[in-house]
Amino acid sequence: MRKEFLEEQWLRLSVEKPEGGINSIRISAACIPDLYLGLDKSGSRNLILEIPKSLQFRFKSVIKENLSIEFFNESHHIVLKLIKHAFEDLFNDLILSLYGKIFEMSDPKGFAEEFIHAFYRWNGFFSGMNSQNLTDEIVKGLFGEMIVLKQQMEASEPWYIDSILDSWKGPYDARHDFESDEKCIEVKTIEHTKTQVRISSEFQMDLIPDKPLELCIVFLENGGLEGKPISALISAIREIIYSNGGDLGIFVAALSRKGIFGIVLPEYDHLKFNPIKLSFYDCAAEIFPKLTPSNLADGIFDVSYSIRLSQLESCKLSENAISWK
Repeated sequence: MRKEFLEEQWLRLSVEKPEGGINSIRISAACIPDLYLGLDKSGSRNLILEIPKSLQFRFKSVIKENLSIEFFNESHHIVLKLIKHAFEDLFNDLILSLYGKIFEMSDPKGFAEEFIHAFYRWNGFFSGMNSQNLTDEIVKGLFGEMIVLKQQMEASEPWYIDSILDSWKGPYDARHDFESDEKCIEVKTIEHTKTQVRISSEFQMDLIPDKPLELCIVFLENGGLEGKPISALISAIREIIYSNGGDLGIFVAALSRKGIFGIVLPEYDHLKFNPIKLSFYDCAAEIFPKLTPSNLADGIFDVSYSIRLSQLESCKLSENAISWK
């Protein structure tokens, strides 16, 4: 199922607005639970789950600023309602994420609980959506990290997608941009004409015991005819997650940390980047030039420095051209 399909269904429902109640349509014949899209007389979008009346079920309605959930005891429907139209795109993401989790579930108690869990998990994404006024450099850095995220997901098996998403720590300001059980990756994004890379902390090249650390340099061109905004990259990653049955909520949670999703995305569409190649380097190699807490004299801290790319050639692990249409 794709977002375009949902929009087609919403359009069908909007042809005739109900005088009362909700116009609804079953989301898919392939969905085992009775799950419906609904449009009420005010044009608000609803997601409706019907649960068997044989299931003993109690739930207290919750109304937040932009999202609400209510249980109708007589009809045994749980209704998740979008209150503000500005969040319709994000509401589609919620629906697709939830659909992916429950469409094959046959246990009413299980899919009802998952429906309610989705409300509480996603509600925070529907608030605090104000832009943080990110600088061009921060947006470029996030673009580079997401290029690495995209490349990793494209090269992985579907069952591993969520683990890759969980490993992306850049938006959480962790020590390294990617931290998994296997290794850590620090990502630097620079223009393809640059001959040096900036290390902003003595901790960025510091090793975690028993875990490899790689430096990934994303080379790109600013603007240009082939340039794409970060919104296009987010859409491409979203599509990979959908196609592989991944948990979109993990990705949205990371983006929300930087306030760079949903209704604020168009604010950054003037920035366009053309990714050219990725180069990976072994930071654990003895000849890798770096400053870390272990090799700094006592009293020296808050260090930043630059490394000439020519000095990293002997530590290079791989180099891959990026092809993204």
